Amino acid sequence: MSHATGVPDAPPDEQHDEQHDAQHDAQHDAQHDAQHDAQHDVQHGDAGAAPGFEVAPPGSVRRPGTTTIGIPAAVLDDLVTLRRAGYKVGLVVRHAERHPLIDLRTHHTLLLTERGHRMAQEAGRALAARLVTSGVRTVRALHSPVERCAETARGLVDGARDDGLAAVVAGSEHVLGDPFLRDRHGALALAEELGPGFLRAWFDGRVPDRVLQDHRAAAADQLATYARHVRDAADDDVVVMVSHDWNVALVREIVLGVRHEEAWPHFLDGFVVAVDGDDVLVGHGGRTRRTTAQATATPVSG
Repeated sequence: MSHATGVPDAPPDEQHDEQHDAQHDAQHDAQHDAQHDAQHDVQHGDAGAAPGFEVAPPGSVRRPGTTTIGIPAAVLDDLVTLRRAGYKVGLVVRHAERHPLIDLRTHHTLLLTERGHRMAQEAGRALAARLVTSGVRTVRALHSPVERCAETARGLVDGARDDGLAAVVAGSEHVLGDPFLRDRHGALALAEELGPGFLRAWFDGRVPDRVLQDHRAAAADQLATYARHVRDAADDDVVVMVSHDWNVALVREIVLGVRHEEAWPHFLDGFVVAVDGDDVLVGHGGRTRRTTAQATATPVSG
């Protein structure tokens, strides 16, 4: 009998069945939510403009096996590896968890959830723990003009300071937002028409330039901006640039060939940027490619 309720307890077999059913239902719900969120993000994203509507609750599992509460360990590994190899390095990440997008008119005003604030601070502490032994003195955080990115930058800085590393918010950079979006209404109409194939159409060069900047030119602009900030930083600084999922997905696909359908950038996911003269190195998950902004803007022949 339950002492709390006075209700007789169920027999052991029934208790086991109830526990098993509850676990099964929870796993099923998590998988269903993950598939729904992944499909939704591929269609809509949140790159400052987010043409569409997100109804998934905050904190939903993004997709099985890839959920994280911070910057992925593999990305931090890339950052430390390139830093120790003697390169000036920077980190580009999507912002932390935000509230769901219900109304398109609010896309620029959506802020972080409480969990998102905690995620940003925890990520800052994890970043500092990896960098403090790599000769880094200061983390400099830049962010998209969108407030949730500024919130993320402040959280990262607070977390890094908590772990003993100097850190500052260096300000806003408009290229980390959505400079490639030329016609918001046109983008919304096209997203509704193409559904989950919207970003694929853009990345394959099938969206008119009047709606979205050419995908390769957009990636080149992103890359040139990242490289400029990394070059301008002191040798013992690391620049962290807080952006959006579209920006991260764009550069990872154009530079590294990582298709967004297989590796959607969840909250705080991203990639590493290093500079070597005019060259830019982009690293993600142990894979690094050397390129230039000019080369990124040029279609591959053949």
